[in-house]
Amino acid sequence: MSLENITKEIKPIIISASRATDIPAFYFYWFLEKIKIGHLYWKNPYNKFFYKINLNKVKFFVFWSKFPIQLYKNINCLVNYNFYIHYTINDYENEKIIEPNIPSLSERIKLFKDLSNKVGKDRIIWRFDPIIISKKNSLKVIVEKIYKLTKILKDYTSILIISFVDINNYLKVKRRIEKLYPYIREPNFDEIRYLAKNIGQICNSFNLECYACAEKFDLQKFNIKPGKCINDDIIRKSSNDEVLINFLKQTKKDKGQRKYCGCIESKDIGFYNSCKFNCLYCYSY
Repeated sequence: MSLENITKEIKPIIISASRATDIPAFYFYWFLEKIKIGHLYWKNPYNKFFYKINLNKVKFFVFWSKFPIQLYKNINCLVNYNFYIHYTINDYENEKIIEPNIPSLSERIKLFKDLSNKVGKDRIIWRFDPIIISKKNSLKVIVEKIYKLTKILKDYTSILIISFVDINNYLKVKRRIEKLYPYIREPNFDEIRYLAKNIGQICNSFNLECYACAEKFDLQKFNIKPGKCINDDIIRKSSNDEVLINFLKQTKKDKGQRKYCGCIESKDIGFYNSCKFNCLYCYSY
């Protein structure tokens, strides 16, 4: 990397780690080293320019993972930081090709519980993300799986976030699925309504808040709120830092995200084509 390629320095208040790769599973030691030295270099996947990300002003971290084992093993390193964790637990074990490299469902559930006991249920958000209709996962099967997982996880989290798989908007995802396993698809509008009605009822019965991530349809009548995964309301409850509170008063929707994404501004520090889970539906590899 040449210093001439570094276009500018960014001093974010909120870090997303990360939508682009699974840092808590595979790169948490790298993350801790960058925190220690106070900066990292991030490559924009579109213009290929490098940016220096100054970490000394960061007030909050939002982590994303399917199996945050490295984060869990080093959780004491976060004792002085404000954060919460998006933990995705789907159940596509009957079609392993969909999520080929993730640990077993029982391992993921155990880690979820252990992590929740360490950090508190308000710092860990369960995601069933994305919902896929497939050869072996009908609408009824998906609802049954979410019901069973909700019964297991209800005491370890307060929030469920769902999303519906987006295939047609990502050409490389569409081609990959057509080549490797053309038996999965996006749910249509009526199917989304059916799923939302049932999932909303499940969450209501187990006293979980439910959000839909980047969903264009209004599902609020089913007890499912519009999602914002970088959520200023949750962040505000988690910290009374004056700089952070002032930032939240001024911040706006993140313009770099999808049209129906409700996330507030943050800086994502992940790199595409680096996650080792290689999920069939993923846009980041």
